[in-house]
Amino acid sequence: MPNYVAVGKQMDLLKTFCLFVNLFLQMFEPPVSFIESKKQKTSFEDIDGSKVIAYLEKDSPEIKAFEESATQHQPLLPFFAVSDKKLAKSFRLKKPKTIQLLKPYEKPVNYPADKTITEENINNFIAQNKRGILTKIRLEDIHDTWSTNVEGYLVTAFVRLDTNEGSQFFSLVKSLARRYGDEKKLHFLWVDPDPFPTMRDYWQKSYNIDVNSPVIGVIEPKFSKSSWFERKGKELKLRHLQQWVEDVLAGKVELKEPADSAGASQGQKREEQLKKEEL
Repeated sequence: MPNYVAVGKQMDLLKTFCLFVNLFLQMFEPPVSFIESKKQKTSFEDIDGSKVIAYLEKDSPEIKAFEESATQHQPLLPFFAVSDKKLAKSFRLKKPKTIQLLKPYEKPVNYPADKTITEENINNFIAQNKRGILTKIRLEDIHDTWSTNVEGYLVTAFVRLDTNEGSQFFSLVKSLARRYGDEKKLHFLWVDPDPFPTMRDYWQKSYNIDVNSPVIGVIEPKFSKSSWFERKGKELKLRHLQQWVEDVLAGKVELKEPADSAGASQGQKREEQLKKEEL
């Protein structure tokens, strides 16, 4: 009888390997994708992460600067350009030499009209505005978004959108992220657990949660300490989540170590106690 668990793990590893090979190959593709048809526009709209779009003339100094900047951000932040007036209008890009940074669940951020379009200025524009109010965790950039270098807390929601419960919960998460979008201590993350089969057990055991049901918690990334929101009553309201966030910011919520870390520390304490008794 085949070992289905082992086969499943091999398939997960193969899927991850293929993803990183694809990302590696994308680094050799043209840094800017030109949109010249409705089909290409639809493909652009299907990208659910952050992206940059510009209305620039081909072979202009501005498009060259745009391409130079794109090479430094590919493949994690895709750059797109249009040169046709009618097509640009469908993107709400009214004037030539217009650049926009598009982030999920937010209004477009416009490149300053009084700034010359240069590689350095574009890079600075992105660096100053790239922080989103709600970031979807992706395999290709999980090490950047879920990083120990993050200052503050990761407010992390595990949500599937293929159920009514998940959709309603995610709507509250988006409203919460907008409410605290300017709070520098908070970084809102959304995790769809399906693309992370090899991580599900780790998350569930470490944080003592069920990632198959909508759940939200706060994680201190440097030490992986966390606390998870507990529902009181059947109907969840935005005000309940807001009060919980306020308690987190006020230091009223206790953050606990991951289950394996807690077990390790208890084991170390027992060893130290035995050594003392032997002495």
